[in-house]
Amino acid sequence: MPGLGNVAELGPQHLAALPAEAQAMLAHTVSTALRPIYAIAAALAFAGLLFAFLLEELPLESRHTPRNPDHA
Repeated sequence: MPGLGNVAELGPQHLAALPAEAQAMLAHTVSTALRPIYAIAAALAFAGLLFAFLLEELPLESRHTPRNPDHA
């Protein structure tokens, strides 16, 4: 992008000093880059929810219950 220089050194002060056109271009670029990340995360969360509902409920067989509940 024109006027940005070394992108690795950008901080809030550098971003505030950019021309309005460069700030708008940078904001658009960042939001465009993040959109697929959130879409993938939402799809993975939905797939996890579906798999959680499809899991078969199994009773615990290794649970130890006391034979005489009076001796606690």
